[in-house]
Amino acid sequence: PRGPRQHALLSRRQQWPSAEICARSIDSVDELEGELKDKSARLEAERKANRQACRDDRTFEQRQMTLTSYHKNDVARKMSEATSRLGGITERTRLKDDMRANMNSKVLSVEKTCRDEVDALLHKLCNLQQVRDQMSLAAGKKELPQDCEVTEWRDGVCSTSCGGGARSNAREVLVLASLGGAACPPLRMTQPCSEEECPEDCETTAWSGWSSCSARCDGGFQERIRSVTVQPNSGGVSCGNLVSVRACNSRACDRDCMLAEWSTWSLCSLPCDGGTQDRHRQVERRALGSGFCPAAEAGERLERQPCNDLACPEASNVTCHGAPVDLVLLVDASGSVGQQGVASFKKLALELARRYPLGATASRVAVATFADEAHIVSGLEGDLKVLEGKLNSGMRWTRGASMLSRGLALANTVLVGSRKEAAPIVLVLTDGRVSDPFLAAQVSARIRGRGTRLLFAVAGRGKEATTLFERLSSQPARENVIFVPSFAELEQNLTAVAGSVLQRTCSSVGVR
Repeated sequence: PRGPRQHALLSRRQQWPSAEICARSIDSVDELEGELKDKSARLEAERKANRQACRDDRTFEQRQMTLTSYHKNDVARKMSEATSRLGGITERTRLKDDMRANMNSKVLSVEKTCRDEVDALLHKLCNLQQVRDQMSLAAGKKELPQDCEVTEWRDGVCSTSCGGGARSNAREVLVLASLGGAACPPLRMTQPCSEEECPEDCETTAWSGWSSCSARCDGGFQERIRSVTVQPNSGGVSCGNLVSVRACNSRACDRDCMLAEWSTWSLCSLPCDGGTQDRHRQVERRALGSGFCPAAEAGERLERQPCNDLACPEASNVTCHGAPVDLVLLVDASGSVGQQGVASFKKLALELARRYPLGATASRVAVATFADEAHIVSGLEGDLKVLEGKLNSGMRWTRGASMLSRGLALANTVLVGSRKEAAPIVLVLTDGRVSDPFLAAQVSARIRGRGTRLLFAVAGRGKEATTLFERLSSQPARENVIFVPSFAELEQNLTAVAGSVLQRTCSSVGVR
């Protein structure tokens, strides 16, 4: 018999939550943690995008500032050179003015002295002529002597414009000497001229080659330089610019992408009931900056047309034929699926494995599970018995959050070993609850970008998960997303659901 203490302890234990409730609570916490990680990843991606945009803006502004600074420095250098030259010219002008004033003073003094001496000589000459004339008359001569008379000097042309030359001046006879008059003075006289130094022009080396452009687009600059070999002197021509700058790469950095030619039409996506085949155009030259490039699924890059309009046989009896496939079955084993749900997915996986023609040269199937982490149950296997053994022993309900991105990343890794002749396919079996939609979208885009077909079989949530999985799956979504209202209906219609998968993944189907 139990005493009062035992009854109290039993009563408290009955109030404690069951292990199942604790496990569900842990699963809820794991899902919340997964959602937080996904939102954190989204915010981090946005932050990186904004940081890159800021970095691009900063780079452009720095480039413009560098160009402006270069022009400013070039203008400042030219102004400094001009100011220096102006200072030199001003100083030389002052010295020349002082020399000119001094020379003018000397010239005036010399001119006065010359005039005085000339006046004195003329006065003596006049007196001598008078004496001569009186002596001639006293000697009984009837005519007076006639002196030679000449014109003023006429200046000739200097033999050079600078550096010291010679100029020949000339004058002509007006009246010849007679009766013993004074003979004519010299009619030719050579004088120095242009004795100032010749101006020496600046001489430079040839221009160097143009430097590389400072920017690939949006306008940069190139420069070339030359050096002075002879400095200008005595008013010679100045050196001019020793640095030459020109604009380059003025085209905008924003450039639209260039597309390649259309590919050939793909195989039909469905063997019956009306599928589609498509062709696409790859990007041959990527866009730059804010240049436009249509998305991979835009009309400019993707065209689709209907094919295989014949009706499919009853899905329950369908078997796979045609080209081989390398299929990865990615099974959701998270807490929300539950143990019964994982068991239903295992049955579906086994049914699919038995209806694909497995073999070394035929189709191969791999199986993996995902929750908090992703695990490989079986690699790509062509032996049905080996695959069934691994499925039965290795597929378990692991609980935790539904981190779809980790499962997709693992499936992508498994398909690294796929064959060229086999179509790569990933089929996700899930209840539709995804903790990391942002990360899953990124990984699914990489999978589709490699040419792998991505399908989803969603059980338990029906159409409420339509938007997410239509976005994650290959296109068109109606051919790559299968909805089953509940796990109970999945159990009841297992062969039909498997047949529906085969109708979407096989190039042709038959009836077993």
